[in-house]
Amino acid sequence: MTYGARFENDLGLLVISDERLIETFIGKAAYSSTAPRKMGRVFRYYIASSLRPMVFLHSLNYCSVLSIVRSGSGWLIEVVTNGSAGSITVYCFASKAQAGYDSGYGMNIYDPSGNVVFSSNWKILNVRGISQPPQNGGSSSHGVSGLVKPASMCPCNSGVSAITSSGTSYAEWDDRDVFLVTQSSITTARVRIHVYTDSYSGYGSDPYDYGDRQSVNNVSASPFPIIDAAQYD
Repeated sequence: MTYGARFENDLGLLVISDERLIETFIGKAAYSSTAPRKMGRVFRYYIASSLRPMVFLHSLNYCSVLSIVRSGSGWLIEVVTNGSAGSITVYCFASKAQAGYDSGYGMNIYDPSGNVVFSSNWKILNVRGISQPPQNGGSSSHGVSGLVKPASMCPCNSGVSAITSSGTSYAEWDDRDVFLVTQSSITTARVRIHVYTDSYSGYGSDPYDYGDRQSVNNVSASPFPIIDAAQYD
């Protein structure tokens, strides 16, 4: 590069430059509604943002991000939990160049178009560690010390389903892993979410082979980052 600014860490890895967008805290998503599910607890939270947010959850209960869907000028974030809507705080981050940003003090770095890509006044995403969550029902240390308010991305696994039958109707469910992240550990549990119910009328017989669609217990989520959400309150 022949212009701009470039900051590297002691490993020689690029941390800040005028060519790199930084994930920045854009706010907390507010509770919007309860999703229409008959089992489990699925709540929706909304944040106004032109860019799809990166979401971290802090809760004293088990929870996971089920989906992030565009809605109007923002995003609806569905969270599945074994707790209440008020027990979850949803922290959102996004990377964007801000035109006309002027904090009045500190250090700003601009791209060639004159947009701010870094400011010393922004609350930048600070990943404290990355951990592999245990399988269903397990608990393990995440190895990150000094957390005041632990939060993580907690993505749900996918493709784990089950069918139940009452004799005249059938119901399909999704079994989703949810996580409890504390100051020292991650524990995994499973929540069953209702998908739909229908009758056998018109089929003449059971339309599904139950044996091929039973829930399995050995699905693990991918590793996910952990932050201290107290930095963003």
